Amino acid sequence: MTVVGCDIPEEEVEKKSEEETKINWNSHRYVLYVGGLSWTAARDYCKSIGGHLVTITSSEEQEAVYNLVTGGNKTLYWIGGTQIDGNWVWVTGEQWEYTNWAPGETNHDGNERYIQMHRTNIRGDNAGK
Repeated sequence: MTVVGCDIPEEEVEKKSEEETKINWNSHRYVLYVGGLSWTAARDYCKSIGGHLVTITSSEEQEAVYNLVTGGNKTLYWIGGTQIDGNWVWVTGEQWEYTNWAPGETNHDGNERYIQMHRTNIRGDNAGK
């Protein structure tokens, strides 16, 4: 799975390879990382460099992340939503207010624990455009 990292320190952004896609939006720095990581490993990696998996709290932020993800070459990307005790939460503790699930999502009656974003149309398990 590929990681979308969010809001990392500027000096860390500058260290990243030119092959990695980066954007700035609304005082956040987003970097697209390519690598085969589980959701928990992706979360831990972003945390280790001072950031976190991307959280999407508005349609404007979703559009910015969409523009980043479409520059990637993978189909699925982890973002920072997880399900705890049947409730969706962001890794940052931000309020879970904005949703834009793909039709039919969430569809596993509490068995889905992490959110993925699809590159082709940003309708994923479970975040969509």
